[in-house]
Amino acid sequence: MFLDALSTPYFESMKDRVGWLIEFFADYDGQQIDELMNNLFDRWVAEFQEIELSLGVAS
Repeated sequence: MFLDALSTPYFESMKDRVGWLIEFFADYDGQQIDELMNNLFDRWVAEFQEIELSLGVAS
């Protein structure tokens, strides 16, 4: 059953995405990845804060 799951269309598409991710980050060092993730996280936090404020959710 487990081995069958490794050949599903979903799993195959996940392997494609992993390949893309490896190529995308191939020239990044650890610090560059950290900076990218921090920038993305900061942006996501700001977006969610705007949504909470628009819904009247207290922070």
